[in-house]
Amino acid sequence: MAVKTNYRKNGKDYYRVTATIDKKADGKPIRKEFYGKSKKEAEQKRDEYLRNIANGLNTDYENAELVPLMELWLFEVIKPSNKIKEITFERYESIFRN
Repeated sequence: MAVKTNYRKNGKDYYRVTATIDKKADGKPIRKEFYGKSKKEAEQKRDEYLRNIANGLNTDYENAELVPLMELWLFEVIKPSNKIKEITFERYESIFRN
C-alpha cells in the first residue's frame, strides 16, 4: 500500500503539516512545519509540540544557551522538587558555579 505524501525534500517523500504558533510584532503569523512518513506521524509530532508549549516547556532549542538552561533546571526544577537531598543540591550548585 502506498503512503500518501505531499512534500519532497532531498529526493525523499514526506508528509508535511503546519501549525501557527504565534504572531510576530508586525502581525504576521509564526508557522512551524512538521514532517513525517505519513499524515498521522506528522500530526502526532505537531500535537506533541503544541502540548509541550501548553505545558510551558521551552521548545526553541536553536537559540538556547547552556548557562540559562542549566540555571533554570537547577533552581526551578530540581530545587523545588524535593526529590534530592540538600547536600546533593549543594553539590550540583557548586559544580554549576565552578
